[in-house]
Amino acid sequence: MARNLYDVLLVRERRQPRTGTLGRQTDWLEFCTLRLSAGRLLVCDAQFVPGEESGMVVDLPPGEYTVEARVIEYKGWWSRDRRVSRARVYRNSSVPLLGRRIGQTWTDTAATGFCDYDALLRWSEGDEAFYHVVDRTMETADKCGIAVYDAATDAVVPYVTSGFGDGEFPVFELIAGGRRVGIEVEFIEPDAPYPF
Repeated sequence: MARNLYDVLLVRERRQPRTGTLGRQTDWLEFCTLRLSAGRLLVCDAQFVPGEESGMVVDLPPGEYTVEARVIEYKGWWSRDRRVSRARVYRNSSVPLLGRRIGQTWTDTAATGFCDYDALLRWSEGDEAFYHVVDRTMETADKCGIAVYDAATDAVVPYVTSGFGDGEFPVFELIAGGRRVGIEVEFIEPDAPYPF
């Protein structure tokens, strides 16, 4: 199986699996790198203009971060549906362990984004321009993508579709060497049956 999130999610879907079908989860799949210049990560609805009320802000050490996701595949004889089940953001070169739950995030548009909160806040003073960039990105990459507002100032938003759609999702800290080095969001529990 491909190790890149784009490759896994671009596989053509077939008919919908039967309600109650159990899925199989992939290992962690590479997505992208994200730079946090001020060390504040915002986890939020990817189509909302950034603000603390739009999601969850987590303080992390400034630096380069890896963004990865896991996909759960629900499969039948002539059916298949792949959904992002988990996503994580962690400091490059660390080996993170799942820690305690530290909060939750939510989405109304079935897409969760991760960004350098301060960089995007500086860029997004014009709401109309913000929506134009994210809408254009999602037209071409609906299951995962990177909305680039200004790469030079780290104003980028990698996003993934959030499990089965809208809702609230738990956020866990990732620990390495006794320190918080990232976060992990759970969209679908591994034993969750296909609901549709």
